[in-house]
Amino acid sequence: GNVWLTATVVLGYTGYPLFRGAFVSVRAGRPNMDLLVGVAAAAAYAYSTVVVLGGGTDVYYDVAVVIVLAVTVGDYYEDRVKRGATTRLADLTADRVDDAVRRTADGTETVAVDDLDAGDEVVVAPGDRVPVDGVVVEGTAVADESLVTGESRPVRRSTGDDAVGGSVLREGRLVVRVGEDAASTLDRVVRALWDVQSTRPGAQRLADRVAAVFVPLVVVLASAATAWHLFAGAAPDAALLVGLSVLVVSCPCALGLATPLAVARGVREALDDG
Repeated sequence: GNVWLTATVVLGYTGYPLFRGAFVSVRAGRPNMDLLVGVAAAAAYAYSTVVVLGGGTDVYYDVAVVIVLAVTVGDYYEDRVKRGATTRLADLTADRVDDAVRRTADGTETVAVDDLDAGDEVVVAPGDRVPVDGVVVEGTAVADESLVTGESRPVRRSTGDDAVGGSVLREGRLVVRVGEDAASTLDRVVRALWDVQSTRPGAQRLADRVAAVFVPLVVVLASAATAWHLFAGAAPDAALLVGLSVLVVSCPCALGLATPLAVARGVREALDDG
């Protein structure tokens, strides 16, 4: 009774997102790994419940629980890392520079960063961010580049040094000549992280393509194995156990766990590089 209750809670609560994903994939006509994992877990649970109601003791609730937990752990870790990436993106986006002080023949003028051209000279005061990447042509300052490069220690920048777009001047004043592409390293980091968040990773796309063929094939094989044993005179419970074995053995628990972990690792590496 306790085993049945535990398995019911795990499948009904913990496994709900998994079964929802499986249902959506069926409605969309694109079977995925959620469907195969869900079918295997549900079949193991249903078979075990029938056995218990019939007075038997050979149950497979543990198989259903392990299948659901393995995939859920992988998905949870991926979601956790992606939520961290979203927070990081919000911080980076908030710190982007919209305006710059451009030096002219008559003094200075405030312009939008998008209006800067290669060769323009921008003035950066203490406490301000360097608007775009470029080369220091005048002045000496201490710059905090931690947001962009991850380097925690401020660095000294003077004439001839590269200036990193997105870095903050802690001391001193600089005049920076805008680089050829008039872009900011900070902006490039933000775009790269948005790409990581919004595009589907190659490993996940590959898993989906494999699932589109693999899932229907496994279901057909499990059904055929059950039908064959029934035709050969096996008892219904024995024939169902054969079909269940095909589903469980084919269930890609390793892929279901490995793919989210690989995606999460990629997101974390992108954040660390940023």
